[in-house]
Amino acid sequence: MSASLTSVVDLLNHLLSSPLLSLPDLCTPFIHCHGANHAPALADIPSVRAVIRERKAQVTAIEHELVLIQAASERLCAIQTILDDNRAQLQRSIQHHEALTAPVHRVPHEILGEIFLRCLPAFLYPTPLPLSSPMLLTKVCRRWRAVALSTPRLWSSITVSVDKALRGHSRALYEAWLSRAKSVPLSIRIICEMDIAQLRGKERSHALKWLCPYIPQCADLWLHGPPLQEILDVVPSLERLQMTGFTTRAVEAFSIVIPGPATRLRSLSLQNFRSSIISLDPFSLPWAQLTELSIHFALFSSSVFLQLLQLCSQLQTLNISCVSADESKLPDLRGLALGSIVHPTIRRLEIKTIQAALDLLFDALSLPALQELDICFCHRERDPWPHSQFMAMLVRSRCPLERLTIRNRISHGHLSDYIGVLPSLKIVAP
Repeated sequence: MSASLTSVVDLLNHLLSSPLLSLPDLCTPFIHCHGANHAPALADIPSVRAVIRERKAQVTAIEHELVLIQAASERLCAIQTILDDNRAQLQRSIQHHEALTAPVHRVPHEILGEIFLRCLPAFLYPTPLPLSSPMLLTKVCRRWRAVALSTPRLWSSITVSVDKALRGHSRALYEAWLSRAKSVPLSIRIICEMDIAQLRGKERSHALKWLCPYIPQCADLWLHGPPLQEILDVVPSLERLQMTGFTTRAVEAFSIVIPGPATRLRSLSLQNFRSSIISLDPFSLPWAQLTELSIHFALFSSSVFLQLLQLCSQLQTLNISCVSADESKLPDLRGLALGSIVHPTIRRLEIKTIQAALDLLFDALSLPALQELDICFCHRERDPWPHSQFMAMLVRSRCPLERLTIRNRISHGHLSDYIGVLPSLKIVAP
């Protein structure tokens, strides 16, 4: 093939240098008459016609050669197309065989699985989607699919929609996903946007029964929607619990109960801005073992806040809103002795207040481990900053406070007083 093409190229080069491609001499006795309004003499007309016949014969010869050139060109194009296709197939073969020697194919399954873990979505509770990890990893090649399906931690976190599972659209997908996690601790976010309390007993059981076998394996559980008590019946592995978006409006209408042992639970987050907390009676939770608590309701009684501190004896971080004083409980708050409520472990406290009788709270508290305090006033104009009570709590607690954030109007003199007690204190007063 190469020899034949070389011969063709040589022939073409020869033709390009051949005199045959030279333009015939166009000079005639009548050249000076071009473009002029000149009529040849009658005796010259035969000579002019002879020139015309000669030129036509020359054009016919060139046209014949062009036909041959066009045919040859078409064949050369066909040969080029074939060669281009052959080259593309050879390059694909090269890429295929080069891929066989790529380092990624020598990466052990365990390392590849660790790499896959770093491809997971940033959100801790991914929604199963075909074009997102980890499902996308199963569509690349057989090896990646095998590694992905045999890496339980890839499938240990998920967002589950009760509505979609009840309609049958996603239940099989959820179950397949969770089964791949094998015995790895699970992180599950359960979204329920329907009023499940209105479902009949059989329908309610059908909506949640399939999910219950996975809950004992769950270390991190987030329930968004109405309280799903069935989910919390058996949670021996639970370390973190979040409950948000309750739909009930009256505090008496819901309760949160963990009936069985939950000895690993350390972090709890409750949020329902449609309800208020005036008592902890609706809650049966292992308060004493919590180290992190975030609790946000429309109103949270100041007296219940102090009760909560006493129950959560190991608490290190507390974020709470919106703390508000119950008028009927003010005499009880005033009756508390200075520093009578001592919490030895709390390090970070963030409070959002609405008429919380903050001065009475500061009088009652002693927080010797406090390192960071953030207090936000919902109504800065109405609720003054209780400087003297806070100053007394600082002196009484002897805490290693490093950062103080007061989201209220406060005088520079007060800030100087605090720094006088704690010279290394960083104060933020936005």
